Amino acid sequence: MGWQDYHLHEFEIGGKRYGVPDEEFDQPGEVVKDSTVKLSRALPRKGASLLYSYDFGDNWAHSVILEDIVPIEPDTKYPRVLDGARACPPEDSGGPYGYADLLEILAKPRHKEHRQMREWAGKNFDPEKFSAKSANLLLKQTLPKSPKLKTDQVQ
Repeated sequence: MGWQDYHLHEFEIGGKRYGVPDEEFDQPGEVVKDSTVKLSRALPRKGASLLYSYDFGDNWAHSVILEDIVPIEPDTKYPRVLDGARACPPEDSGGPYGYADLLEILAKPRHKEHRQMREWAGKNFDPEKFSAKSANLLLKQTLPKSPKLKTDQVQ
């Protein structure tokens, strides 16, 4: 998504919570360490879904639905983004309500906070723009190097 992953996050899959267990707040076993679950187990078939929550203060909640499973393409690096819509909201933009306020301010050049918010969001920030190429570059920069998958491998 383009966020820096410095806020707490959690996945809810089939009523179970996965994330980074917090000994201060979570009961033992209440949150399963998310690194122990493969995506293929979390979303095993077309139509499967999970809830992804990020930044509990801003309260971003995303419904993730597996739309399709396609054959592995030889000599292709994974994971990769095929398509998408709209830009990722800037980190720390205040959750859905704060982001809605940001968009309203950016749409009104005469708004008293327009210049400040434009500077904060970045002069090139366009909420309607999405680039699979940029998303894949970001994936390449942030994920550890992984080998190319062979067509007979199941992940």
